[in-house]
Amino acid sequence: MAKINDDNLLNIQNIQKTKEDEEIKEFMETFGGRVKELREKKIGKQCVLGELLEYGDSAISKLESGNLNIPITKLKMLSEYFGVSIAYLCGETDCKNFTPDMGIKEIMDKEQYEKIIDATVFINQVMKNIVPESYKENFISDVYNREDLDSK
Repeated sequence: MAKINDDNLLNIQNIQKTKEDEEIKEFMETFGGRVKELREKKIGKQCVLGELLEYGDSAISKLESGNLNIPITKLKMLSEYFGVSIAYLCGETDCKNFTPDMGIKEIMDKEQYEKIIDATVFINQVMKNIVPESYKENFISDVYNREDLDSK
């Protein structure tokens, strides 16, 4: 078994940092792109958005290119101004008006939703033929509690 020395540990930490940096960059680019798209549709010029946020044109340009962090108060202001959820601005959903109490049908596009419905119908048909009625509740609970589902 190989020993972990300081060089190996540093290499592992650098790989993790690089991955985190890439995720942050992707997040910021998504956020900036969505702000730009919404700004172009609603108001056009960057200076109008700059007035709202009390930023200059160069700061708005940086924001839209993913190179400026903003405080949560400004994020909330953008969400309210454009009439979209913070989750949408941050790229957590493609549903512009997402709220935590929404159902899956309202969040997903129609094609994704239909695929899930088809898969669910198929699984239910298989369960009717394979899993005895008395075990179904435990079986379903086991499926939803599997830790490996988070990684798929």
